[in-house]
Amino acid sequence: MAKQTSVKSIAIDAIITHLKSVMITQVDPLDQSTRAGTIRYGLLQATPTDPSLTILLHPGDKDWPDVLYTSTFFSSTGLQASTYELGGPFQNTTWLRRFYLELKLFYVGLTDRDEAERRSHTILSRLHYSLMTLPDNALAIRDSFGETAFELQVREMYIEEGGGIGEFIYNGRLKLELLTDHDPNLAS
Repeated sequence: MAKQTSVKSIAIDAIITHLKSVMITQVDPLDQSTRAGTIRYGLLQATPTDPSLTILLHPGDKDWPDVLYTSTFFSSTGLQASTYELGGPFQNTTWLRRFYLELKLFYVGLTDRDEAERRSHTILSRLHYSLMTLPDNALAIRDSFGETAFELQVREMYIEEGGGIGEFIYNGRLKLELLTDHDPNLAS
């Protein structure tokens, strides 16, 4: 029997792989000020200030849960999605599978607040760019249960300053929505 897959796992792998490419590989190794040190799924299991730039991908939680995409979302996304009835002939559903990226930036020894802010906004912009340039074919893989992702959206993002001179700390978050189509008749 083939190993079963989930659309969320497929998305996690694709997002992490692409972020590592854009946020690490494609950034000049000499530019440690805006080059990511750690990009991973899940909680940070290391000293938070080493490396100084950490990006963590998490699944949605109770405050950012997966939701069935209904016609009420049409005004904000412009995508018309069908609704369904349990047990009825139309089992296709559209879902917003949700994730969030946690951004942790530590500037130990940096005394210039303007430089800390410049670096932080550069990193946030590069991260947003990375997500917007994720190849469509990286996500468009049907999972074992008949669900296929077809669009990743950055729904909200912010970055905020903490700490002080010599120990600037910036924390940020990007809320992501992955639009999927689920057709149980296509399960493998």
